[in-house]
Amino acid sequence: MSVNSQLLLALDEIITAADNPLKEHEIISLLQKAPYFIFEPKILSEPLRLFQCHFVVFHHLYLLQAQYLQQKQGYLTIHTTEIGLLPANGSQQSLDIEDKVRQYYLDWSNFEKTDEAQVEALLDDFWRRMGNHNTPSERDRKKALEILSLNDDFTQEQLKKHYRKLQHQFHPDKKSGNARLSQDIDWAYRALKNSLRIHS
Repeated sequence: MSVNSQLLLALDEIITAADNPLKEHEIISLLQKAPYFIFEPKILSEPLRLFQCHFVVFHHLYLLQAQYLQQKQGYLTIHTTEIGLLPANGSQQSLDIEDKVRQYYLDWSNFEKTDEAQVEALLDDFWRRMGNHNTPSERDRKKALEILSLNDDFTQEQLKKHYRKLQHQFHPDKKSGNARLSQDIDWAYRALKNSLRIHS
């Protein structure tokens, strides 16, 4: 994959102009608007597209991190909730070649080989690690069942089938799309999937 010089320049401009560290979603939001228009407005509407956007941004952030150190401009901290340029100091004059997170995002094959099913697995792992804090209340469970038109004894296959059918109809990219309803459908799917896993 060739480096997207437009994105690299835009990230450099955004980061060096910021008075404080930025969150990832703030950077992506800026990249969706003038004068950049690098990402389309609906890039975050589906899990796979969200992952791909995230990966591309982090890939270029790590390239920029190395560039800043080489040019002695400072050290770029990279985290979803804190992305910012710090003055370089003695402990940050070189990059840790064993940094597995950095290696992951700099390996473009990880972008190419990650499909929708793998993104779903990553999300499932996230919810699993969050544990019972994400168990829906009985009220939320009933609401989610209503949204997806499911009976209380639904199966995982039925859940996925109803979710895809409704998103095919109401996703914002569709002609009959409804962004608010699409978000409700996504919430209901996550809530019931988490509930199904915990009660299985």
